[in-house]
Amino acid sequence: RGTVLDIDVRSAQTRVTLVEGRAFICPRKAGVTLEQQVRACATGEGRCDCEVIDHPGQTALVKKVGGTNQAGPTSNPVNFASLCSGAASLCSSDSSYASNALGGGGGALCGR
Repeated sequence: RGTVLDIDVRSAQTRVTLVEGRAFICPRKAGVTLEQQVRACATGEGRCDCEVIDHPGQTALVKKVGGTNQAGPTSNPVNFASLCSGAASLCSSDSSYASNALGGGGGALCGR
């Protein structure tokens, strides 16, 4: 509902950069729902394991640390728009969607 995110998913980590809006970036926790995690962060009741990003350009990173998933800030933003524009675009003009494997096992999907 108005929130725009750029997301880079890799096997060992996920980065999320806020383009517009506000988001709670939460690691998966056994026995805890996303709604429970967000409620704990929003109300201040309980432990907040999520990273809240509410300024354009802020980026959160979720990765496994010592056997548990953790979320935290990072200064390495995702810029999905740059992958889908310009001469080296992953999106061709003759298709609605295009995908391409990027270095390090990642990928991208562009849509119109």
